Amino acid sequence: MRRFYGSEASAALISSVTERVAEKLKQWRRRPLPRRLAAAYIDAGFFDVRRDTVEKEAVYFVLGVDEEGRREIIHFVLATSESATVWKEVLAQLRQRGLQEVEFIVADGLSGSQKP
Repeated sequence: MRRFYGSEASAALISSVTERVAEKLKQWRRRPLPRRLAAAYIDAGFFDVRRDTVEKEAVYFVLGVDEEGRREIIHFVLATSESATVWKEVLAQLRQRGLQEVEFIVADGLSGSQKP
């Protein structure tokens, strides 16, 4: 914080901000989705994630494109690796939130379990 903003933040402030962001993220993940999308780009990338240690985790994301061409990240989730099982869960969650039809899906191989 000091290096980027020239000041420090207390642990209490960071906890407070984290709680507020976590609640907003929970609401965002539960929001209804449109019934139909023109296209969806689905992929996973590996990023360093800090918990007790820093390890690479897969970030699954779905970018939706509506009929007017507007793009929006409609879902993302972290997992320890990329697998068909997690993708099945991701797609089931999208359906539960109202997405029923996608005209065109762009994806890579999506086969099996991978980790860099």
